[in-house]
Amino acid sequence: MNNNFSKNQEDNEEINLSLIFKTFLREKKLIFAITILSTILGCFFSLVAKPIWRGGFEIVTNQPKNNLDNSSFLENLNFGGLKFGGNDENETQKLILKSELVMLPVFEFVKEEYQKKGKDVSKMELKEWINTELNIDYEEDSNVLFIRHRNNDKKLILKTLNLISQKYKEYSKRDILKNIERTIFYLEKQKEILSERSLKSMKRYNKFSIENNLGNFDGFSGIGKYAVDNSNFFDNNNISSSILNNAENFKIKVPEESSAGQRYKIQFNKLELYEAQYAELSSKFKPNSDVLTNLKLKIENIKTQLKRPNEILIEYKNLLKIAKRDESLLSQVESNLELAKLQQVNTPQAWEMISTPKLEQKRIWPQRKKIVLFSSIFSLIISMIIALIKEKFSGILYEKEFIVNRLNINLVENLLKNNPELNKLLIKKLIAEKGQDLVFVNYKSKIDTSFLKKIIEINPITIVKDFEDISTMKSKNIYILIEEGKFLLKEIEIINAYIQLYYEKISGLITVD
Repeated sequence: MNNNFSKNQEDNEEINLSLIFKTFLREKKLIFAITILSTILGCFFSLVAKPIWRGGFEIVTNQPKNNLDNSSFLENLNFGGLKFGGNDENETQKLILKSELVMLPVFEFVKEEYQKKGKDVSKMELKEWINTELNIDYEEDSNVLFIRHRNNDKKLILKTLNLISQKYKEYSKRDILKNIERTIFYLEKQKEILSERSLKSMKRYNKFSIENNLGNFDGFSGIGKYAVDNSNFFDNNNISSSILNNAENFKIKVPEESSAGQRYKIQFNKLELYEAQYAELSSKFKPNSDVLTNLKLKIENIKTQLKRPNEILIEYKNLLKIAKRDESLLSQVESNLELAKLQQVNTPQAWEMISTPKLEQKRIWPQRKKIVLFSSIFSLIISMIIALIKEKFSGILYEKEFIVNRLNINLVENLLKNNPELNKLLIKKLIAEKGQDLVFVNYKSKIDTSFLKKIIEINPITIVKDFEDISTMKSKNIYILIEEGKFLLKEIEIINAYIQLYYEKISGLITVD
């Protein structure tokens, strides 16, 4: 059952395709006329259409970035394949470059050029102009920005592109200068804060050293013995880094032995000597002897004295560490500040153009070959659709199968206009079977009369033009002549009504191809 269904479905598809093809053949004049006319119009349009040209250039927008810059830091993060930063920065930059901040002077220039040509610019808007005439975007996965401008004026394209490149360079310099100014402002504030802090910490350290008789005789113990390692901190290409975020570069080298510890070394040596003497004499003298009693008293006195120096040394080292850290921070801020001022004096480097503004050799509109080809193909498709719609609504039955299926009578024979010899044999056979009184109904003279005359000359056949003519006839060998493409659906319904009325007289249906 499934095989039969599939076979019937395939047959129906073949019949439908065949019928569509036959429709195209019948309406070939219409299809040809529409296609040719549309192709001619496409050719004419491509010739008279105003040409549009395009030019462009490319520019690199990336600059050397700070190692501690937030965007650079985020770009290096990768959690489970999910990366942060990069694309959002490019998108933001692209929106800025297409905003009034950069493009408004260019837009005003273009409006002036249009006014010189007599164009109405009262309704022109920046966003519409950018979306219509400009294409600004980044190359995929890169910091290369391409700018494309299209217009029908070649000179205006080059002028506009040169102005855009100029504004982009100014914008890139302005951005760098702003960063430098912000850096200088920040470093100057930090210098003020750290200068005051360093002065206070050094005063506390020196005061404590003098009060406790620590350090050198000038009261500034260890100042010359501490060196700051900042060789890796300064980067001439990167002066806008934040000092406080680069803690690894502030390494203070602590001396192996502080001068404060030297002051109590004698007491420790005495304590060690007294303890050794006491251990040696304890075997010779009694515990309550004057010698051992005096040694024990000296040992206890030195131990009592050494309890307080331990706390003093800890505080001394802590104050020293704070003083040297503040001094190191201040030194590095001052160095960075000088580098920033030096960078401000030098002219910042603008974005690098990797191609100069230039026109493309071929126009982008009109593309004549594509227009003609498109118009031909499109019109061919449209004309075929029109042909199908035309036959659909004409009501004419062009297929013999449709006519035979709609008539309530059996098909007897099929005559061929271009094969008279075969027609003779078919008529003779029909006469031999039914008799001499054959009647053919050529309803409303739809069938070609010349073809019918040849049949009448050879065979004794009566031909009538209407069904009313057979009402008085006694013959029961009446046949209806039908030719595809000659009858409307309404006429077939009328013929069915006559067949029902004269069903005793009408013997069958004869088709003519």
